[in-house]
Amino acid sequence: MEARNRTRRYLSGEETDRPPFLALATDLTAHLAQVESQELFSDPHVLTESFIQTAAVCRLECVLLRPPADAVVDAVRSPDPLGHETLAIVREAVTRLRALLQDRVAIGLLLPGPWWIGRSLEREPTSAALEGTTGSLLQIAQSLDPPSLDLLGVLEADTLAAQPLDAVVSSLSAFWNSARYYSVPSLFLASDAGPATGGDGATSAARWRGANAEELLATGTARAGVPVDIGASPPMPALPRGGFWLSQGEIPEDTEVRRMQEIAAAVEDGS
Repeated sequence: MEARNRTRRYLSGEETDRPPFLALATDLTAHLAQVESQELFSDPHVLTESFIQTAAVCRLECVLLRPPADAVVDAVRSPDPLGHETLAIVREAVTRLRALLQDRVAIGLLLPGPWWIGRSLEREPTSAALEGTTGSLLQIAQSLDPPSLDLLGVLEADTLAAQPLDAVVSSLSAFWNSARYYSVPSLFLASDAGPATGGDGATSAARWRGANAEELLATGTARAGVPVDIGASPPMPALPRGGFWLSQGEIPEDTEVRRMQEIAAAVEDGS
């Protein structure tokens, strides 16, 4: 089974030959391309070629594009979110990556969450404000060629207590509905949070800290991520039924290619 089909189907809740591995590899990709992380998103050719190189040498099965958070904040702040230069570059890169990678590698998009953006803009964290921010994120996601994507995700980088978590999850309903409209699986990733009552609304969910995969699955989430410490030695952490692997935060830029290849081999072996 090719990586694109595996990623789309598994994260949508279907059965596949094995679970996928999602790697947040922006810093590593920039390091391998010998540019700064911000520079990746300054030119569509650089962005495209750099991630193709990383996917090839590290044997990644999903290229996860994570636009600079400050650029997304600027776009949300702007009266014309879709006119932001960085978003135009990401849009072009998605088109190029889809054409060049075909079905061999999945392409995902990970945007900062409405809670984090609202705090950055010093907005009051009301339900209306969160939904307004999600509306801007939805505009941005819809402008980035969703039919070419294989995953639409949101990352809340702040610690979310129970009350903010519920408010954020509620505000993102329209975002997940849009992903379903395009038949694209979705991911709600929080750096530190418990399980949301009734699930996160996305087809998959993960926490780097806080709730574990079993707790997320118990809320009704179809697929739950198990974080992988890239610096730890094999074997890979065990997966519950419905689990998948993802990196524990951004993969450090100085990670050796050999280590990434070892992880790819372990994922393929299910170990």
